[in-house]
Amino acid sequence: MAIEIVGHVVPDRVFRIILDSPDVPQWLKDQAEIIVVHMSIIDSGEESVDSNRWFWDDIALIATVVNAILAIF
Repeated sequence: MAIEIVGHVVPDRVFRIILDSPDVPQWLKDQAEIIVVHMSIIDSGEESVDSNRWFWDDIALIATVVNAILAIF
């Protein structure tokens, strides 16, 4: 679940910076706005609305394996 929270919060903050920047083209701001809307709702663990639960579970598994490998070195 922590991976999903980070996966929502970090992109949300990055794309909000893009939205606030005066130097970013409007087409990129339009795309950033779409992402911010999707990232603002963390539906973690709610099976009725969490259609991508499998994605976050897979990412968490990959992160665990990567951490275990890095701990060896």
